[in-house]
Amino acid sequence: MPVYLAKLLFALIIIMTSSIHVFAATEEEVGGYRLQREIGEPNGSITSARFSPDGTRILTTHANNTAVIWRADDGAKLHTLKGHKGRVTVGNFSSGGKMIITGSGDDTARVWNASSGNQIAVLKGQAHWLHNAIFSPDGNTIALASWINTVSLWDAETFMPIATLMDHTNWVVDIAFSPGSSTLASAGMDGTVRLWNGHSGNVISVLGDHNAQLTAQRFSLNGNFIATGTNDGVLRLWSAADGKLLKVLKGHTKDINDIVFSADGETVISASNDNSIRVWNILSGQVIHLFSQHSAPVKNISLSSDGRIMISASTDGTARLWDIMSGQSLGILDDQVHPIIDARFSHAGSHILTVPKKRPGASLATVTADNEAETSPTNQVRRY
Repeated sequence: MPVYLAKLLFALIIIMTSSIHVFAATEEEVGGYRLQREIGEPNGSITSARFSPDGTRILTTHANNTAVIWRADDGAKLHTLKGHKGRVTVGNFSSGGKMIITGSGDDTARVWNASSGNQIAVLKGQAHWLHNAIFSPDGNTIALASWINTVSLWDAETFMPIATLMDHTNWVVDIAFSPGSSTLASAGMDGTVRLWNGHSGNVISVLGDHNAQLTAQRFSLNGNFIATGTNDGVLRLWSAADGKLLKVLKGHTKDINDIVFSADGETVISASNDNSIRVWNILSGQVIHLFSQHSAPVKNISLSSDGRIMISASTDGTARLWDIMSGQSLGILDDQVHPIIDARFSHAGSHILTVPKKRPGASLATVTADNEAETSPTNQVRRY
């Protein structure tokens, strides 16, 4: 085992319908866990889970109309966010970690103080079930997407509407801000990704020619590229500056569910409903590694901060760890019964979240590595 892996110490927290279990693993075996602690959560299946930028807190949203802020180190419940009148579908921290935005089936978004848990504002006037709510990297703008063909922009200081983006002709399935800029990408079922100025709402460019439904999109970490995936298994690379199509990467046979770029910008990784993960060389367009050990669709992938380790979540009930450099499997975080729909590293890579899908309950897992302390981004204009 490589030295940097042998030094990792892990702890696994699983949030179940009635409790959170904390497991610890040995240095020698990533998959060998022992129960460490248990804390309770009475009801409400988890719909999403996110780390705070500094990695000290975890935000979970729930089907019982609430969201919960937990302390990452010991799993203590810090605040329960109450106010929504419908299922809370999504929640995200601002880049500075001081505010939280939640979206709900009650057609509202709510802004909260992340330290006190107090409600700051209610953003009304949405329709048809909010499924995404995000802050811009500079903290100036909030973007909301619901199951219609529009995206709305809001001022993150006054909480007044800025613009409604209405150019899509079918549902908007995803929105994302480019790292370090105000450019917003919206992916629609009309087969287009539209790039917008997130401050004014003006269209920058349209990424068309997909000839299929959009299922995933992701900016590169430097913001120069955007990758899009469609339900025909095709991955496309575009210039974020002018919307020019750069490469068409074919290999998957079913929907692409998630995409990540390496930190150095040399590779892009795609996860698919064909049960596989492909690591592509951006320059050559060739597959470097093909991971096909999952026996069901791979729903989510995430890279550690150093880009060497990837975790994947699959509906086969496993979350797997991979060494991206060697292409080898490192171990399995295994639920065995329930599909795992989400897995992600914290900003510094010292924690992992895995979220098995359970009804009426759900699970959340975190893996803690004994490495460098969590740090939040420092190049933001406004830090809420």
